[in-house]
Amino acid sequence: MIDLKRAKDVASELILKTETETVIKIEYYDLEKWYFDIFGKDLEFSATQCANNGCVYNYKVEKEFPYHSHAEVEEAEKFIYGDKKFPSSFSIPLILNVLCRDGFLPPGNYVIRVSC
Repeated sequence: MIDLKRAKDVASELILKTETETVIKIEYYDLEKWYFDIFGKDLEFSATQCANNGCVYNYKVEKEFPYHSHAEVEEAEKFIYGDKKFPSSFSIPLILNVLCRDGFLPPGNYVIRVSC
């Protein structure tokens, strides 16, 4: 059996390393509606991520994304600005980063929630 008083005494002497950060929270359906209202086509976030109800997705959205090839970025741009359908090989983070780079989204840590 755990001695709760002793555990609390020990815990009060230890420092748990934590970090506080600001996040941008979005419901997936708000993101999809926003995207459709601007670009006139479906982003289909939940389908693309194979998301289930109750899932939460975290993305660091930045104006620069050096880990993607020029070809990947070009394909994302064709989807966003052209008539290309959403390829399954694309990730939502790349789309969000391109939208950030182009001034549609602010950079930051995004939390996108899937709920019905």
